Amino acid sequence: MAESYDTETYRAFPKLLGSTAMVAALNTGVYEQLKPLIIEVYKLWERIMHGPHQLGHSPDEAIAELRGCLPDAMKLEFVLIPELARIMELAGPHDTAGQREERKGSSRTHSPA
Repeated sequence: MAESYDTETYRAFPKLLGSTAMVAALNTGVYEQLKPLIIEVYKLWERIMHGPHQLGHSPDEAIAELRGCLPDAMKLEFVLIPELARIMELAGPHDTAGQREERKGSSRTHSPA
C-alpha cells in the first residue's frame, strides 16, 4: 500500500512543481498568492505520507495518524477551490499572457497614418 501511494504521489509532484514554476514565471503576484496554499498541500502530504509507512510497525498508530489528517484535508478541500478562483480572478486580464494578447490586438487595430 505504501509503495503504491508513494508512486502515485511522486508522479504528481513534478507536475505540481512544473505548474508552480510556470505560474511564477508568468505572474509573481499570483504565485505569491498561491504559495500559502502550496505550502499547506505539502504539509498535509508529508503527514499523510508518514501514515502508510507505519502500517508495518504500528497499524493502529498509522490509522490514527491518517484519521487525524482528515479534518485538515477537508478544510483544504473546501478552501482550495474558492481560494484558487479568487486568485485567478485577481490575475484576470493583468496576467502576462493577457497583456500579450491585448498588445497583439492593439497592434492590429492601429494602422500607421
